[in-house]
Amino acid sequence: MAIAIPFAILALAWGPTSRHVRAARLLLGFSDARATDIRSSDATVAGLRARVFRGDGPPLLLVHGAHPEGIDEPRLVRFAELLAAAGFDVTTPEIPALRALRFDDGAVDQIAHAARALGPHVGVVGISFGGGLALIAASEEPSIGAVWTVGAHHDATRLAAWWRGEPIAGPGGERFGAEAERYGAQVLAHAYAEDYFDPAEADAARAALADVLHRRAPDLEGLSATTRARVDALRQGTGLDRAALAALTERHRDELSAISPAGHLSQLRARVFVLHGEGDPLVAPTESAWIARELPPPARGAVLRTPLLGHADLAEVGLAAQWDVVRFAARALAEL
Repeated sequence: MAIAIPFAILALAWGPTSRHVRAARLLLGFSDARATDIRSSDATVAGLRARVFRGDGPPLLLVHGAHPEGIDEPRLVRFAELLAAAGFDVTTPEIPALRALRFDDGAVDQIAHAARALGPHVGVVGISFGGGLALIAASEEPSIGAVWTVGAHHDATRLAAWWRGEPIAGPGGERFGAEAERYGAQVLAHAYAEDYFDPAEADAARAALADVLHRRAPDLEGLSATTRARVDALRQGTGLDRAALAALTERHRDELSAISPAGHLSQLRARVFVLHGEGDPLVAPTESAWIARELPPPARGAVLRTPLLGHADLAEVGLAAQWDVVRFAARALAEL
């Protein structure tokens, strides 16, 4: 990404104390593979496996998304290092349900307890589904003073429709079309394998999907032809049984609603900063607009949809888009 020269000039011009320079350095860090001097240590926080990155500053909780590597995911580790370099003591708790790719509202309590363990005023950064869960936790836990979400969801049932290839709408009627989203459909079928596959083969099919989600060749030995075909369709992202995915979504609507910020944000007092990629392939960018619509005025920090982001990856964009993200990050970092 060609951002080093413009932001290096900005840093020289404004000096090291500018909050915008701190935000620019954070952004630059993602395109710079060099190691930081931040060191981490293993810890236990609120009974959860965790890792702490010391930055000699206020406490910050960084919550990972639904990913099989949990707090070991390299991009999350890099983000934690960069946030610590920006002046925070960063703790990354491992949320078992998110690592296991399960939908469990107990994760909300775990995030709230981890935040409470860090002190009376804690900032939280949440990635993807971790961001949505962090918003719910902030509505219940007064120690959370600010939340920065990246690619967060608002309504998991609406996303499930998008994952199976149905267009969805934003709060202003904006229609957002989609082809079936492979990873989202895989996670949904993995979480509710007993409904998507023959119940007698559910455990073996879930194990095969776990292989797919870990980017390993799935073990299909002993599975029926029908189950093999369903696993392969999920693996390829084509030929999905949309009716079956719709049926399991409806069957588990209450569970999906319990892990959705929708309906939970009206009393939120923590300041909220919502960052979302215009090209997000996993969580539709319209979700950010739904979150923004539900936030009460005291909670509204900033909302930005940017072409700079996909879901958790940076794209090549112009300087104006980069500068929008720097300004957004500067505001968020100042209030976390």
